[in-house]
Amino acid sequence: MNGDPPRKPKCARRVAFAKWAFVGAIAGAALISACSQPSDSQQTAQQQASDEQARKEADEKAWADAEKAGTAAAYTAYLQNFGSGAHVSEASQRIVALNETARKAADEKAWADAEKAGTAAAYTAYVQNFGGGAHVAEARQRVAELSRKEADDKAWADAVRAGTAAALTAYTQNFSSGAHVAEARQRLATLDEQARKDADDKAWADAEKAGTAAAFNGYIQKFGSGAHVVEARQRLAALDEQARKEADEKAWADAEKAGTASGIHQLCSEVRFRRARGRGAQARRGA
Repeated sequence: MNGDPPRKPKCARRVAFAKWAFVGAIAGAALISACSQPSDSQQTAQQQASDEQARKEADEKAWADAEKAGTAAAYTAYLQNFGSGAHVSEASQRIVALNETARKAADEKAWADAEKAGTAAAYTAYVQNFGGGAHVAEARQRVAELSRKEADDKAWADAVRAGTAAALTAYTQNFSSGAHVAEARQRLATLDEQARKDADDKAWADAEKAGTAAAFNGYIQKFGSGAHVVEARQRLAALDEQARKEADEKAWADAEKAGTASGIHQLCSEVRFRRARGRGAQARRGA
C-alpha cells in the first residue's frame, strides 16, 4: 500500500455524477420556470385589469338592462348597484324625467276625475293632493263657483218653501245675480197681484156688508181701478135714488099733513133741488 487514498470504484463515480446531474437539471428547470413566471406586482396589475374589465362589462350590462326596462325602479337599481358607474348621471336624469312624467300623468288623471265628479268636494280634494298641479287655479275657481251655486240653490229652495213675498224679496236682495232671480221676480209679481186682488175683494165685501154710500165711496177712493168699481158706482146711484125717493115721499107726507099752499110750494122747490143735486152726483161719479 502506498500513501494515496483509496479510489472509488468507477460505478460509484458514475452514480454520483448522475445524481448531481439530476439535481442540476431540477435546479435549471426551476431557474427557467422562475424566469418565465411574472412577478407579484405583475400578477396584481393583471388581476386589477381583469377586474376592471369585468366591472365595466357588468356596468354596461346593468345599464343596458335598465334602458330596456325603462322604469324609474330599474334606473334606481342601477344607481344602487353601480354608484360610480359610467351612466350614473344619465340614470339620475332619466329618473327625474320619469318622475316628472308620472307626476304630470297623475295630475291629469286626478283633474279628469275631479271634472267627471263635478263637485266642490272633488275639486277641493284635487287642490289638496296636487297643490302645485297644472289645474289648481281652475279648480279653485270651480270650487268658488260651485259654492256660490250651492248657496244660491239652497236660498232659492228656502224661499220657494216659504212661499212669501218677504222670502222671495230676501232672495233677490242676497243673490241679485243668482240663477233664480227672474223667477223670483215673477213670483213676487204674482203674489203682489194676488194680494191686491185679495185686498180689493175684501174691501168690496166690507162695503157690501155695510151697504152705505160712505162705504161704497170709500171703496172707490181706495180701489179706483178695482174689479168692483162699476158696481160700486151703480150701488151709489141706487142709494142716491132711493134716498131721493124717500125724501120726496116724506116731504109730500109733510105737505099733505100741513095742507097749505106754502107747504106744497116748498115741497116742489125741495124736489127740484134734490133732483139737481142727484144729477150732479151722478155726473161726478161718471167722471
